[in-house]
Amino acid sequence: MLKLGEASLDTISLRYQTFKGSRVKFRQKNTVEVYIPKLHDWEEVTSRFALKFLRSLDIQLDAGEIHKQQEAFIAEHNLPEDAFDLTPLPGEKWYSDTGNDRKYLRVSHISNFGRLRKQQSGYYQDCLSYIELPWVCGKTNELHSGNPKHEFARFRWAYGKQDPDAELDDKVQKYRKETIPEIEQFEVKGVPIHKFSKEKNITSLLRIPYEVFQEHAKLKPIMKAAAFVDRYSSQQIQAMENSSHENSLFEIKELKGEKWYKLVDSAIGNLHAISSMGRVLNKMDIDEFGHLLYIQIPKLSMSLGGYVTYIKLPSEVDSDSKEKLKFATLRFGGPEQSIEAIQGTLWLKFEHIHDWDDFVEELGTSLPVKNERFCIVRKNYRIHNKR
Repeated sequence: MLKLGEASLDTISLRYQTFKGSRVKFRQKNTVEVYIPKLHDWEEVTSRFALKFLRSLDIQLDAGEIHKQQEAFIAEHNLPEDAFDLTPLPGEKWYSDTGNDRKYLRVSHISNFGRLRKQQSGYYQDCLSYIELPWVCGKTNELHSGNPKHEFARFRWAYGKQDPDAELDDKVQKYRKETIPEIEQFEVKGVPIHKFSKEKNITSLLRIPYEVFQEHAKLKPIMKAAAFVDRYSSQQIQAMENSSHENSLFEIKELKGEKWYKLVDSAIGNLHAISSMGRVLNKMDIDEFGHLLYIQIPKLSMSLGGYVTYIKLPSEVDSDSKEKLKFATLRFGGPEQSIEAIQGTLWLKFEHIHDWDDFVEELGTSLPVKNERFCIVRKNYRIHNKR
């Protein structure tokens, strides 16, 4: 990918020649400029608008190049045609951890077939997700994926070569939880839609300074939040498939006829607000950089005859010094519940949120992801580095 601030007009024109014509035009003044169709104006290639526009082209160019490499690898090593499909293969299980795989391997998911789902960033606020190319182990002549320098970070590629075994299963499952990866498909000319996924880059949304990437302690909560979004989003989709709930019930917004109440004078886990429809808004802090908002997944209660949201209340300690866990339940999705009923159920104090937009804006700049089922909130008071 080009460093646009250092590249010449000829170099930039050559990079984007596929899109030349009506879509992309360049010119040289004091600096190289690109024409932005949406603005109907010229911008320096290093400006925010130009970066967003050109990186949207870069992700298409890179996807096309990676697809060529995948096709060549399939032919060279006699792999099945679907070896690099993002859709789960028959008998395949996918796993994700709490963020270490993202930091050290640049992957979001690992399968029991030894396939790794890589996340490639650098496309403004987007990243490109695809199945990483394996490599040939010099000692065994087997295909492996991951990092060839470290035993713990490499995995035997089993698909199309050998069946998965217990050793591979144990290694993949260690410190990870099973999940179903999502695919946010996007169209690239000449590339099947099930080969790549375009996803939001949380580190870019939060505008994380470069120096933070050199400090593991500061980067860890960001990677943890990114891994949580993938895993919990998958669980929300499964919950919708197993019930009649629509996507709107998990969206971070105020629905028609709904009233929201925020928790005051106390802190109960990630609980931040509760709606009259029994929806629970949780807030996860992402260190000093911002917050993550999401709707808690309800569970089916046979005794209550419907879906309810369980809320863990402050614990008590009995005479034997044993902690007693207490849970309250709210009926999910309606009918409307009054604030008196909610406070009577939870024994907590809430106050009415009169303006939903102002309520979210108080936290910072809101950036919806995953079909508005999550909201990355970037704190406004930080001084951001320029790109």
